[in-house]
Amino acid sequence: MLKISALLLLTEPKFPLKTLPALLSASVILIHFLFILMKISASFAACHTGVADVNAGQRHFEPIPNKLQTIYQIPIVRGHNLRSSPYASSPTGVVLPSSFPMLIRLMPVIKGLSDSIETMQFRVSTKPIFNDLGAVKIIIRYPEMLRGRPFTVIVDDEVIGNIDAELLLTEGEHHLVIISDDYRNESKRFIVEKSKVLDLAVDLQDPTPLVIFEVPENTQVFFNNQEVIDIRTPYPTVPGEHQVRFQVGDYSIIKPLLVQKGKTYQVDLTIDVVVSENE
Repeated sequence: MLKISALLLLTEPKFPLKTLPALLSASVILIHFLFILMKISASFAACHTGVADVNAGQRHFEPIPNKLQTIYQIPIVRGHNLRSSPYASSPTGVVLPSSFPMLIRLMPVIKGLSDSIETMQFRVSTKPIFNDLGAVKIIIRYPEMLRGRPFTVIVDDEVIGNIDAELLLTEGEHHLVIISDDYRNESKRFIVEKSKVLDLAVDLQDPTPLVIFEVPENTQVFFNNQEVIDIRTPYPTVPGEHQVRFQVGDYSIIKPLLVQKGKTYQVDLTIDVVVSENE
């Protein structure tokens, strides 16, 4: 008498698995049974309905503990740091995903067992344990008139070559920087969650410098001696040295301004009243 279950990896997992635990449960305490893990060495051959002929090689076997439930951890990546404990067993070395499907076989090691063994209920369930990884999908949105210009994406101080692919990262906070001569430089911090994909949208901006004015009412603003008509709208300019003049009636203030590419400047005119007391 023997019982066999198959462990399958149906697709390549999006996030690397650390282990594939198999939970073995029985309706009675297991005595004199072996847990056997086998690798299939030949394809299934169907004999007739409900029956298959399988060739498999033994990878590991060990006695099943005398308890109602046992956990076997089957590591499928190197560097998994799994250890056997009173609560879980790691019976094998690394079983690579290419080795699947694997078979779990339960077999008595002695003869003369009671007839009730034939009707004993076994249940094998599996649950993947993922590495502490998530992913980020970088979505770039371009200015309407500036599409397809070159830029460099850096994540955690490493240049990313293919930004169209999902980037695997450890869970936690990360830093993204975009550097370009044709767009404004961008800097973002984002958090990656374990086994989840984060869609991170980045809006690239026109690198034309902008100047924003904040002035009292009835103030005229001149930029390089040219009056700014709509002071509520950011004023576009070019990199270099400029001059801003504020005119309030007959009183004027002149301020030099050094402008760099891809920067936004806010120029405020404030009027204050100072009261002093003399004895």
